[in-house]
Amino acid sequence: MEGIQRGAGFSCALIALLNPDRSRLIAKYAVERESSSVKENFNFSCYNDVPEIVQKVMTNRKIILVNTLRPQGLTFRQMVKRLGHDNGLWGPLVVESKVIGCFYADNGLKGPEINQQQQEAFELFVSQARLLLQQLK
Repeated sequence: MEGIQRGAGFSCALIALLNPDRSRLIAKYAVERESSSVKENFNFSCYNDVPEIVQKVMTNRKIILVNTLRPQGLTFRQMVKRLGHDNGLWGPLVVESKVIGCFYADNGLKGPEINQQQQEAFELFVSQARLLLQQLK
């Protein structure tokens, strides 16, 4: 996580895991440039808070930028409510062909919009993590 946070210049990067009954997504490890409450606030109900993330990231295994979600949608509103902004990327964390959580990175409350270089670095990180975790079988 340090590599993606420092290397791509994100303010925060974290790993969140699904709980055993797959109903909540909870941050487990975060690397931040400055102290914030992102990790503490990153605890979402999969069904009531972030259904679009579950569909797009967990089910379809896509990488998404939060500000591309529907602004009037529940997921977008919950992200802004909990994290204070809409400037984040989500990607699936896959182990043995199962999504067990996600990667998340952002530029913080006062940071710039995520740029193309950061998005490409995040996509590369997610794909490399998937390949590495496949090799650990």
